[in-house]
Amino acid sequence: MGRKGNAMIKTADFLDLLQIFYGVTSDYGVARRLSWSDATVANYRHNRAFFSAQRIAQVSGALHIEPEFVGACMHEVKAARAGDLATARIWRDARIRLGRRKENTLPGKRRAAKPRAARPARATLAKNQQAAA
Repeated sequence: MGRKGNAMIKTADFLDLLQIFYGVTSDYGVARRLSWSDATVANYRHNRAFFSAQRIAQVSGALHIEPEFVGACMHEVKAARAGDLATARIWRDARIRLGRRKENTLPGKRRAAKPRAARPARATLAKNQQAAA
């Protein structure tokens, strides 16, 4: 997802993850897979609406993450939008704690594997063997 630090995870970010999970390239594809209306998905994309409890269950089930994590993300965004920074901070801390659990690792947040050491070309290997002989 290209996030830095502990940035909020919004409904649009979850839609992006659902597109990856379902292998579709549009919000329309996500709407069809989850039996949601196009208008509902558009509202989620533009952060005009938040996931209900039922939608949180659908999203968490599809992405194989805990519903509490998705709920904490939604509450954090709601509180921040309302200007209640103290409440947003509480939900951010809950999201971070829940996000540390292995089962809540989002696809875009997984750590990259350590790069392997480059293997020398065959010509270099042959040259080194001749020099050693």
